[in-house]
Amino acid sequence: MQTLKAKAPGLTDFKKGTTTLAFEFKEGVLVAVDARATQGPYIASGQVRKVIEINDFLLGTMAGGAADCLFWEKYVAMQCRVMELRSGDRVSVAAASKILQSIMR
Repeated sequence: MQTLKAKAPGLTDFKKGTTTLAFEFKEGVLVAVDARATQGPYIASGQVRKVIEINDFLLGTMAGGAADCLFWEKYVAMQCRVMELRSGDRVSVAAASKILQSIMR
């Protein structure tokens, strides 16, 4: 099986990345990410929303291809909602992570 790096040389050679920070306080949680999206050496946008709400208690942050990240995080949000409707309970962080892990295999 050929790796992505072998199939598309240069596609995964990222020189920079997204910075994501999260801090837990007694009063709540603060999540911060940068808002810049690049396309090669060019800044494609300076106002990308990189924090995505999965549900009222879970947030996701994205790094990489914005469209792909947004799609998969919205998909995880939908799967979490389906699980909540079936079980009647809020989805745990571990369960949401497992959903994302099963997609990315």
